[in-house]
Amino acid sequence: MRIVVDIFSGRPNPSWLLGEDEAARVVAVVRRHARTSRPSKRPDGLGYRGFAVSLEAGELDPWRELIVYRDVVLARGEGVDTALSDPSCALEATLVRLAEEHDPSMAALLARS
Repeated sequence: MRIVVDIFSGRPNPSWLLGEDEAARVVAVVRRHARTSRPSKRPDGLGYRGFAVSLEAGELDPWRELIVYRDVVLARGEGVDTALSDPSCALEATLVRLAEEHDPSMAALLARS
C-alpha cells in the first residue's frame, strides 16, 4: 500500500510504502465505513487536498485506490467507484498519524493545512 499526501503543486508530493501492520490498520478503518450516495467533493485549490492510497490486489478488492479528504472517502476500482461516509474523519486521522510516524516533519506541514 502506497500513501501520497496531495499537498504540493509543481513538485512531487510526499509518498511512502506502508508495512503490513500499518496497511492492516488502514484496511480495518476502511471496512468500518458505510457506503453513501453523497457525492465526493475533492478540493481543487492550493495546499492540502487529502491523501491518495494505492491498494495492492487483495487488500480491499475490487478497489485499487482511495481518495481521502475530510469526511468522504472515494474508493476507486476498475469500473467501480464507491463513496464511503466517514463522519468522524477516522481514516484521514489514521493517515495523518501514519504520515507523522513516517516523517516527523509532516506534522508541521499538515498542521498548516
